[in-house]
Amino acid sequence: MTRVISLRRLSTAVLVAAVLSLVGCSKAEVPTYPTEGEVVYADTSELVPGSLTVWFESTTPPYQRSSGIVKDGKFYLSTTRDGNGAISGEHRVRFDPYVPNSASTENPDVVLARVMNPKHLEFRTSGITVTIDPVPKNTFKIKVEPPTGERKKVKAAN
Repeated sequence: MTRVISLRRLSTAVLVAAVLSLVGCSKAEVPTYPTEGEVVYADTSELVPGSLTVWFESTTPPYQRSSGIVKDGKFYLSTTRDGNGAISGEHRVRFDPYVPNSASTENPDVVLARVMNPKHLEFRTSGITVTIDPVPKNTFKIKVEPPTGERKKVKAAN
């Protein structure tokens, strides 16, 4: 009887291990491609000052998002690891004001409006799309509408 229970336990353990290994294999990482660039004003080509978060969202499956910190107009993207880029295909682009530790109590529209048109806060209104190619390096110059009214001088990021 002990031998039958041991064989049953062994066969159950083998079956569980086989199923887990198959599940693990199905979550293969989607390839990403290094992506970097600049964010400039459409009217002057000046680099956008200060710090922002840029978001890329793919428009086709697997609908993955990538992000990066824009410091004084320059950025690189990360998806699953720092600096690994974005998946290939078309992406919508939007921006968030960069607030370390999410400490701001201000409305994001108001904060973003200091450096660019707040329409760039949402994917559906930003009007910006880019295509990531499956190549060793993708480089973009993303043009944004400036803030309405007089531009505020923003302290440079360290």
